[in-house]
Amino acid sequence: MGGSQEILAGLSSGGIDGGVLSSPLNLRALKLGFQMLVDLSAIGVDYQGAGVVTTRSYVREHPDIVRRYLKAYVEGLHRFKTDRDFSLKVLAKYSRIGERDMLEETYNHYAVKVMPRAPYPTMKGIRLVLDEIGARSPKAREIAPDSLVDLSYLKEIDSSGFIKALYER
Repeated sequence: MGGSQEILAGLSSGGIDGGVLSSPLNLRALKLGFQMLVDLSAIGVDYQGAGVVTTRSYVREHPDIVRRYLKAYVEGLHRFKTDRDFSLKVLAKYSRIGERDMLEETYNHYAVKVMPRAPYPTMKGIRLVLDEIGARSPKAREIAPDSLVDLSYLKEIDSSGFIKALYER
């Protein structure tokens, strides 16, 4: 079907009977009279929906930039999770969502339920994505999730106490 917008359009037109939607479109679907069958975030399904991505050569050639970027990312995540009013304004501006309940749903889903303080990817989540891609491109199933990640920089930042200190202020 494509992305969430296409799934919602397919549901609305009767072209499909079900689909996976994320916030805030799940709330729009509920308003249209559809029923939520399961909230994947509530049942502990690991799904790697986002991440910081670059090439191995860039990491090797620019380690200081990688460290600074990850620190800034973690600080932004902290601000998102701890400054609700600011975060709602940013969400409204960049998502162009005007409805307060949809903004609240989006914030609660991502800031409260989904996004961890330290943004470690999950190998189970990456495996799930690779298996999903494998339905269209079988070679994806042959890729080991840990071959796609380098946790050394995030572990370094985390073990330094940087993340913990952000949340203790």
